[in-house]
Amino acid sequence: MKRLFGLILMILPSIVHAQEWIRIYGDNISCIAYSVIETYDKGYVYGGQINDNSQTLPKFGWIFKTDINGEMLWDKKIGEIGDVTGVRDIVQTNDNGIILIGSTKKYDPWYDPFIMKLNACGEKEWCKILNSTYDMDYGVSVAELPNGNYVCLVAYTGYDPEERIWLICLDKGGKILWKKVYGVEDPYLNSESGDDLMITPDSGILITGEAYYPDLPDTLINKTRSYLIKTDFDGDKEWSLVWGKDEQCYGWSYTSVVSNNGTIYTVGCHINPGQYPSLYKTNRSGEEINYFDIYSATTGFSSTISWFQDSTLVIGSGWINSSQNIYYPIIKYDTCGNFIKMRDLGDSIYRYMNSIVTFDNKLLITSPEVWDGNFDIYAFKFNSELEYDSIYTQPFVYDSICEYPIVSDTISLDTLGVGMEELKPEGSAKLTIIPNPACDLIRVVLPEYISSHSQKAIFNVTTWKYNYKGDVPLEIYDIYGRKWHSQVIPDGEKEAEIDVSALPAGLYVVRVVIDGQEVSGKFVKE
Repeated sequence: MKRLFGLILMILPSIVHAQEWIRIYGDNISCIAYSVIETYDKGYVYGGQINDNSQTLPKFGWIFKTDINGEMLWDKKIGEIGDVTGVRDIVQTNDNGIILIGSTKKYDPWYDPFIMKLNACGEKEWCKILNSTYDMDYGVSVAELPNGNYVCLVAYTGYDPEERIWLICLDKGGKILWKKVYGVEDPYLNSESGDDLMITPDSGILITGEAYYPDLPDTLINKTRSYLIKTDFDGDKEWSLVWGKDEQCYGWSYTSVVSNNGTIYTVGCHINPGQYPSLYKTNRSGEEINYFDIYSATTGFSSTISWFQDSTLVIGSGWINSSQNIYYPIIKYDTCGNFIKMRDLGDSIYRYMNSIVTFDNKLLITSPEVWDGNFDIYAFKFNSELEYDSIYTQPFVYDSICEYPIVSDTISLDTLGVGMEELKPEGSAKLTIIPNPACDLIRVVLPEYISSHSQKAIFNVTTWKYNYKGDVPLEIYDIYGRKWHSQVIPDGEKEAEIDVSALPAGLYVVRVVIDGQEVSGKFVKE
């Protein structure tokens, strides 16, 4: 293994005060941490990236471990020079290893998601790169299921730009078990994205994100709204919710937590008409309860949320008021949204990226900030009264499961990419429509395959058909079901160019019938 020379970072001693738990990592490099976890030995592992100078473009993925007081123990770079790799999320696994997810350009100029499993000594057990040429795909979040399998939230995986939210399940050894897409069933939905993933107390999976959705019946203007998806452990959708589509509540969300009774608390922002930091409440059945604005800001957001052990919520927010003053407070609320306490950390924080509540009910929250022309990682630790935590003086033993000291080195992505054509989604393949949105011409490309399902006596059969034949009728409808165009794609041709310049602005559905089976896609006419 290669030693890291000059990259084991020192904590800046000038900012560590006797009773203030504040740490900065990244003294002479540019770096960001998107995720932090508490490990079995009460240390902390951060996951993120080392950037190219002061830019946010990743150069290497990066994880590093500290003791309970924030002193660095070891760090690992992920990927080689030129891979352009970043780590987005990390989770400690049941065997005290780490599962991490991120994105890389190892195989082509476009990002691909990767998932990597490390053992308790920080050594790679396996790595999967989900390679999809000519698509910008991202690994977003990862979680471990009770049976030891891993479920991953990824964005844009595949060849259809409308298929933006995917769950991919892998077994303990990294074998891909299933892959499912969400958000494609509603013709009004547009530009959906998933930002966070969590396991719920009722044995489910919750995806937090946002989507564009029109004010019905007006379909000309799409508005961004919070978007939640709930599935079971097999990835089968139980419900989805476009928050506020009936009452015209606009905004977006970052992350969620779930109470023991299944109530979902989601933080983000509400646009009314300013951008207010907000909290949304949803019940376990996917029905809206209520929302409230934390502050009526000119520009603001809430980006992190965690539970203290007394079942109070602690939220990381930020806003600019009408006097252009900047605030980045940590705020404590009860579950009814009643304010309890606030601590403002000043106007220099860039944005809270992640927060956790530790074993002893302390809050650890992270944020990037530009320091000396580079991004540095800030970490703050508070007790449940939102006072700075003090330094621990009792000894802790770290990485005791590993039989030898863990060294700082580089972990390569030396793995063969898994081609996305090997991971067939359930149901019919979809059309490719480009450009989208469109002004004058669109190109409709037929799918490479279609699928059919049949029920046998004791099992289901899925047939994938690649060599379909015959003329393919094509029609274009608006969302009210009115037909605006029809033609036939001749046998042997796989695409058609269509002039849509005369269509009114709005959302349209393209429908084709192949071997008696309907395949559709949608596009926006500007």
